[in-house]
Amino acid sequence: MDFIQIAVENVDGEAAEAVSEVFNRYGYGGAVLETTPPDFARVTVRTVIPAGEDDRLQKIEIALALMDKALPNGLPAPRMTFIGEQDWAEGWKEHFHVVRIGPRVVVQPSWREHSPAPDDVVIRLDPGAAFGSGLHPTTQLCLQVLQTRSLAGVDVF
Repeated sequence: MDFIQIAVENVDGEAAEAVSEVFNRYGYGGAVLETTPPDFARVTVRTVIPAGEDDRLQKIEIALALMDKALPNGLPAPRMTFIGEQDWAEGWKEHFHVVRIGPRVVVQPSWREHSPAPDDVVIRLDPGAAFGSGLHPTTQLCLQVLQTRSLAGVDVF
């Protein structure tokens, strides 16, 4: 099956959440969020739809146009790319990378290689539809706050 990939690139966390809602509603399989180094503050949000589903594409385009007007910084124009049939069972993994959150915490997808610094706390997980990736702004904020606290002797269960 052929697909159209829709990407909204280089947006802040607030815009990424809003775009994700639209992509989760109308996209084929939801939204993928991808950050880029060095600070991981900007996000690219992607989804795909089956090629030829013009009604679904139109709903996404209308929602993004309304968001562009509503968000304080607007939205960049969505980029659409034709994607021919491929192995989706493994291909989605290319969008998940090792992410540093604050001075010590590193979120590492299990299939990615990473050489941690001696003081790093590495969280290895398998992100997917049923489990998070560590990229949500609220998750990152919580991890950053935890790094500023003394947790010696604290039990977590």
